[in-house]
Amino acid sequence: PLFNQEKKIPLRLRTFFSRESCVFIMSVACCLLSEECFLCAICLDVFNTPVTVPCGHNFCKNCIIQDWKINRKYQCPVCKKHFSPLPDLNVNTFVSEMTAQFRQAVEETASEQQKPREVPCDVCTGKKKKALKSCLVCMASYCGMHLEWHQKVSGLKRHKLTDPVENIQDRLCTEHDELMELFCKTEQMCICQLCAHTGHDSHQVVPMRQEYDERKQDLGKTEAEFQEKVQERERKVQEFAYSIKLSKEASDKWIAESVQVFTAFIQSVETGLTELTDTIKMKHATVTKEAEESIKELSQEVSQLRERIAEVKQLSESEDHFQFLQILPHLNLSVPTKDWMEVSLRQPAYERAVARAVAQLKETLTKETEQLLKNKQEQITHAIPGDQPLESKEEEWK
Repeated sequence: PLFNQEKKIPLRLRTFFSRESCVFIMSVACCLLSEECFLCAICLDVFNTPVTVPCGHNFCKNCIIQDWKINRKYQCPVCKKHFSPLPDLNVNTFVSEMTAQFRQAVEETASEQQKPREVPCDVCTGKKKKALKSCLVCMASYCGMHLEWHQKVSGLKRHKLTDPVENIQDRLCTEHDELMELFCKTEQMCICQLCAHTGHDSHQVVPMRQEYDERKQDLGKTEAEFQEKVQERERKVQEFAYSIKLSKEASDKWIAESVQVFTAFIQSVETGLTELTDTIKMKHATVTKEAEESIKELSQEVSQLRERIAEVKQLSESEDHFQFLQILPHLNLSVPTKDWMEVSLRQPAYERAVARAVAQLKETLTKETEQLLKNKQEQITHAIPGDQPLESKEEEWK
């Protein structure tokens, strides 16, 4: 698609090579050049509409125009060479086509890396085709063409076929070179028919399929239990979040009421209000800290449970009996033992803090009032005549 017109091929290449050869040469050049060769020195990204300045360096057209507008001088950002007058910026078609080839190569490489790994046919020579089935009797994997014998020949039709698997030889018993189709419950291992009659004759031996079905059923129950635990903990997270909200609302309420009570008092009242506010905030901070720690712990357990659910679900979807039974013992199927249903946050008694502060304020104000009365009485004693009763003046002042 890069060479729809003959004129797009560089003249020197058209002189000595055919059109197809030019395309091949440019493709090879893209593969040999590193990514840095296709990066703009300004935006540090792959060229977009590359242009070449008089000194020979290449930049994105928009990048070099913006650079000149910002700096208000025409010079190369790499070699600092000045240009006068403003040079013409024409698209470098060769660099543009090389960049397009590079982008295509990168995209093809990324798409190849994203493809799942395929099991090759064991019979194909040269370029091996994708295997469609694996034979557990022949211990080989076959593509569609080589699988026809197992579908036509009567003797081969009785062979057990399965989805293509790698390392099929691992399913053979290392001692008897026989296919392992049984499972020893006593020693928790896969065995062959000969093993069952020799070293495992007194053990509890069942078909691998039976053990697979039982383990898969148990795994399903475990997954359901994990899901239940996740739901319990998510509800508890919501409960703790609501507790924080209630604590914040209560703290704000008591702070506001405390402000109304202590606003009428002067310096001593303001000091008491500050102390009370700090106390309430500290209590709220304690509740918040406890709740956040519980939420963090619950979130960690939820994450762990989700990871186990994913592992269990992935293993549950496996139809490979051997792989299933090999991986299952290594899975962490333990369920968290902490009972979060018994854990709750106790709301601080903000009213007690307020009551203590008011009582302390009352005591302080009482002392100050008594001292003020005493001082006032002394002032009255020195100010009134001797025949005027002190009580009348004191009552008048009060």
